[in-house]
Amino acid sequence: MQLPQIKIESQQAQIGIQTSQSFLQIEQPQAEMQIRQPQPKLKINKTPSKLTIDQTEAWAAMDIKPILQRIREEAAKGKQSWLQYIGETAQQGDQMMKVENGGNSIPRLAKVNSENGPIETNIGWVPPAFSVKFNYQPSKLHINFETSQALIDVKPNQPKFHYIPTDINIYLKQKNALKIDFVGTNLDTRK
Repeated sequence: MQLPQIKIESQQAQIGIQTSQSFLQIEQPQAEMQIRQPQPKLKINKTPSKLTIDQTEAWAAMDIKPILQRIREEAAKGKQSWLQYIGETAQQGDQMMKVENGGNSIPRLAKVNSENGPIETNIGWVPPAFSVKFNYQPSKLHINFETSQALIDVKPNQPKFHYIPTDINIYLKQKNALKIDFVGTNLDTRK
């Protein structure tokens, strides 16, 4: 006797998965920046230098004098010689008044009055050393420099994101199946 055999064929279900890549794009716009640098301020003050030369003493030594100075000097000389003359005349008068003391005062005084003193000479066109006076005041320089801070204005821009997420598609790729056959019998299970 032949035993019937059961023949089972099964097919497993299969799932198919389709994915698309995700996409991320980031754009960073440039920041908007404005920089202003005010001009520095520079102020320079300079006092001029000053040179003074005083030649009065040198000119006077060479007998080149202003008229008012010459008048003052000549008036002083005239007064001095007038006072000297009065003194000498008074002294000579005293000597002549005392004739009782003896001596020849009149011939002696005549001799003194007739003689001239020594003549003084001097080279008047060469001034003495250091008779020209110099005075120098150097210039003064004042520098004032003012700087200014840079004015910076920054406006940052937010980044821009563009994102496409992953797309997942799950589907049934193959259906499950179960096939049962009986071999060796007259049974037909397909009916």
